Amino acid sequence: LRPVLETINDGLRRYLDAIQGNFKTIVEKTNELLPKSIDRIHDATNALKDELDSLTEVIEQTGEGSASFDDTGLEYYAYTRSV
Repeated sequence: LRPVLETINDGLRRYLDAIQGNFKTIVEKTNELLPKSIDRIHDATNALKDELDSLTEVIEQTGEGSASFDDTGLEYYAYTRSV
């Protein structure tokens, strides 16, 4: 019985080592890639903000709408149409 239990124990220990190695690799890659991803998202968000600011200016200049901020601080647009 002892050899069987030792074999099971060794197998479980190797499995645990493999899982720990995989987890370590995942954490290392995440630490490497996450800052780059955050920078990309930040840049894309800023570009979108610039585009929305330009759109707001165009809407306000045409006199067909106005931009306002709601109580959450998010900008929304109210359009008026003369009939």
